[in-house]
Amino acid sequence: MRTMRSAAILTGVGLLGAGGVMMVRAMRGRNGSRIEKAFTIERPAAELYAAWHDPEQLPSIISILDRVEIVADEADRSIAWRGVGCQPTKAGSVTFTRAPGDRGTELRVTLEPRRPSARLALAARVENDLRRFKAKLEAGDVALNGTDVTS
Repeated sequence: MRTMRSAAILTGVGLLGAGGVMMVRAMRGRNGSRIEKAFTIERPAAELYAAWHDPEQLPSIISILDRVEIVADEADRSIAWRGVGCQPTKAGSVTFTRAPGDRGTELRVTLEPRRPSARLALAARVENDLRRFKAKLEAGDVALNGTDVTS
């Protein structure tokens, strides 16, 4: 009886450990700690590219970015950068592709946090920033509903 209970306890502990590993992997996503967000914006790629192209403007689009160094740039298609100084991200990129059904442009942002443990908090801020960017470009302004994070 005692060995059966010990075996059951060991099995339970093993399953908990395996479940914890699976949960951490699921939270990180298939790309480790990388943050990936995509939005469809009803504007041409050239207009979105122009907004993202100026490194001085990036903090007004993605609040976690301060200083970046552009490492790759393909007009109206993609921009890749590296964080300079004490940025919360090591690197990132944005791509602009035609949305299905000619409904504007799909904007896809990928960021690599310096601290993987900060991924979830950074992902929430990036998503909020992209919602604001979309609203500003499509409607000309951002409507606050009381649940929006303002900083």
